[in-house]
Amino acid sequence: MFAKTYYVATRGSNENPGTIDCPFGTITFGISQLSKGDTLYVLSGTYNERVYPYEIDGTADNPIVISAYPGGSPIIDGTGIRIHAGGGLVHIGSAYTHLNGFEVQNANINGEYDGSSGIVIASRNCIVSNCIVHNTYGMAILAARDSCIIENCSAYNISMSNEDQVRQEGEIWSNAIAVRGSSSSIVSDCIIRHCLIHDAFGEGYTLCFTDHCIIEDCVIYDAYAVALYVRNSKHSLVQRNLVYMSKDMGKGSQVGIGYWNEGIINYTIFNDTMISKT
Repeated sequence: MFAKTYYVATRGSNENPGTIDCPFGTITFGISQLSKGDTLYVLSGTYNERVYPYEIDGTADNPIVISAYPGGSPIIDGTGIRIHAGGGLVHIGSAYTHLNGFEVQNANINGEYDGSSGIVIASRNCIVSNCIVHNTYGMAILAARDSCIIENCSAYNISMSNEDQVRQEGEIWSNAIAVRGSSSSIVSDCIIRHCLIHDAFGEGYTLCFTDHCIIEDCVIYDAYAVALYVRNSKHSLVQRNLVYMSKDMGKGSQVGIGYWNEGIINYTIFNDTMISKT
């Protein structure tokens, strides 16, 4: 079976065949047409829809690719969209899915609904790359399954649920870009690399209940709480990251790199730099 390529554009229609000349009209419909190895290119424009690939898994040799059309800048906007608790505006439920080149904004920004995250990776062996996530009520990007990569992404105006609490000197724990498992379900072999976070009204990069995960070559500035936090994680590698403050973010902890005494085993830090507020 040969891999196929489909296209989506705001000028398109879901009655179309999904070619470059006659594209689909929504990302959601385009995803529903994919099989393993297929690629869906999304042209520039704003798409007010929840993106939820979950029915068909890719494979290592034939991943599912959902990407901005080369040179394009598609926006997924969550204004008015209901997201279930723990969900994301983009919620990846298919293994071996690659998401590339999207701007994701306004995920439950007013706190009207239960869910809040921009992008949630809820299946294994997925890659999120070259995405910009901003103005979300909760997290920007969360990897909750094994062997996932978050790379070359940026996030700002994250954890906006906490902004009022920040003004009131509240205690904030929400993350911006994170790999998170639980005490009963450890997440392993994930990487966060070459990412940028700023204006995070909570914590920044986080490894929580993980094993053999990496944060490397990342930058974060202007975070209210802990900028880079490793908690209950084994065999962590944290290297070549830069943490600094450029403005007053209120009365939060504003710790640069936090490990504390929370069951961490065999972690390594190389050449990470913290710069105080200027």
